[in-house]
Amino acid sequence: MVYVEVPRLVVAGWSALLRCQFDLEGEKLYSVKWYTSNLEFFRYTPDRSPSTVAFPVPGLNVDLSGSNMNEVRLRNVATNMSALFFCEVSADGPTFHTATESAFLNVSDISIRKPQLLISSSVYSRDMYINCSAQETDPPPKVTFFLDEQPVRVFFFNFRKR
Repeated sequence: MVYVEVPRLVVAGWSALLRCQFDLEGEKLYSVKWYTSNLEFFRYTPDRSPSTVAFPVPGLNVDLSGSNMNEVRLRNVATNMSALFFCEVSADGPTFHTATESAFLNVSDISIRKPQLLISSSVYSRDMYINCSAQETDPPPKVTFFLDEQPVRVFFFNFRKR
C-alpha cells in the first residue's frame, strides 16, 4: 500500500517536498524510487551506501540532505516540471512485491512585480478609463478593481497574450 503527497501548487523557483508513505505489511524494504516523465530521479536503498542517490533529470534539482525513504525535497523547481510524479516501493526478496502511486505537481510562474495602472478621465464626461497591465504569468492573473474598498463591476476586460 503506497500513498503519495505532493504540493497542489509550487511557484517556479521555490522548493517542493514530495512524500511517499507505505506499509510493507511486515516485509523488508528493498527500495523506494521516484520517477517523472518515465525517468528515475531519486532512489533510496537502505542496504546500500550511500542509501540515497539522485539521477540527473533536466529541470530537477534534488536536495539529497533533505531527502530520505519517505521524502524527496526538490530545490529551485522549474516551470516546465508540471507533471505526474511516481513513487515506486519494492519489498526485498524473495517476493520483491512492488507498488506504485502517483500525483500531479503543478508548477506556476507567478509574477511578483506589481501591476501598472493608467487612469484617464475627461472633464467633459463621467467615463473613466483604467488600464491595468500585469506581467504575463501562468496561470493568468485575476484582476479585480475596487472603489472605496468595494469591488467594481468591469464593463470591458481584454486579456491579451503577447
